[in-house]
Amino acid sequence: MSALLYRFARFGDEGIAGHLIASTFRCCTLELPFRDNQRDVSSIPAGEYQLVSSPSKHTHYLENDGVSVHDKLGVARWGIRFDVANWAHQLLGCIAVGRGLGFLNGMIAVQDSHVTREKLIDTLNRQYITSLIIEERWGGWK
Repeated sequence: MSALLYRFARFGDEGIAGHLIASTFRCCTLELPFRDNQRDVSSIPAGEYQLVSSPSKHTHYLENDGVSVHDKLGVARWGIRFDVANWAHQLLGCIAVGRGLGFLNGMIAVQDSHVTREKLIDTLNRQYITSLIIEERWGGWK
């Protein structure tokens, strides 16, 4: 089974907003702007990626919060995670998740990131979701 992340709005250097659907679970996402897939400073390209279990720096046990990434040219980007953050500038190429999108201190932000991440990880594990499809649907929330 796959999860779907669709990106729908660009906010310049403040990041890219999206919507993630994993079975019946839904949340908002925030990523860094795309900067040629450079490690720690760029979001990952649209495409299909495998979700793999990996050690979590947050809980110190194995959980499905890592995303192994191979672009169409076969160049690997490892260590992409569903992460806890309010703003994209807090990320190192990862995907922040939150209950909703809004503005915090004048910048686009996700809300309730920690609780949302816990619910997402639970859903990924419970529903045996093993891949992530990222699409770009610029122009609005659908």
